[in-house]
Amino acid sequence: MSPFKPAVVTAGVLLAASDVLEEVSPGTRFSEHVVTPTFRAGALVGLVATFALALALIHLHTRSAGRAGRGALAVAVSAGIGVMLLACLTWSTAFVDPAAASVAPGFVDNTPPGILVIGYFGSVAWFGLSWLAYARNYVSSIFTKLQVADRGHAIIRARQAGLG
Repeated sequence: MSPFKPAVVTAGVLLAASDVLEEVSPGTRFSEHVVTPTFRAGALVGLVATFALALALIHLHTRSAGRAGRGALAVAVSAGIGVMLLACLTWSTAFVDPAAASVAPGFVDNTPPGILVIGYFGSVAWFGLSWLAYARNYVSSIFTKLQVADRGHAIIRARQAGLG
């Protein structure tokens, strides 16, 4: 059996458990709830679930990339962006919410949820751009080590070396 299915099922179960643990009871202030052990456990379970989902995505792409062609890469990139957004949200839930609640509980409790969501998207955008810059620099360093200018030249060099 492929490890893809258990990883996806595990991620789904963990995400559901995370939502249950993070649920705010009626009448409880958000700033008080995010510092409880139950909320923190739910946030950490969400992070583990996101990690499992990312591993499943990587496994699926590596297993089927050769057979599916160019369309698989587009799907993998789209799914990767979705997992990255989910990772940013779970990261913010695990670390930003408790920190904001301890530093400025009035702000967290009295700010309309829409403003906090805009802040989350800003964090997600910053996180995503940081990872894209990291990936770009990493690929550039590989091209430098191979002494090629771009991906096309790297492919030609690999084929000349008998790798493709």
